[in-house]
Amino acid sequence: MQGITSIKDIAQVAQVSHSTVSRALHHSPLVNGETGDRIREIAQRMGYRPSAIARSLVTRKTWTIGVVVVVALWLLGSLVLRHLGLG
Repeated sequence: MQGITSIKDIAQVAQVSHSTVSRALHHSPLVNGETGDRIREIAQRMGYRPSAIARSLVTRKTWTIGVVVVVALWLLGSLVLRHLGLG
């Protein structure tokens, strides 16, 4: 397989639903131990990496911080004024 491996890709190889794959990857008690182990092994073999973007869409949390950089604009403005001899 090429590209990013998804839960649906793993489900197809493991012949289970994508919901079962998701539960197995989160070690849910709703998934049989052997089945969960098999799914996690398939996921590892296929190079599965959880998508932070997909997780943030589901949880509605990005765990990122936005920073407004007003100071940089102020410094830039003062540098321009100093360069022009006005500051």
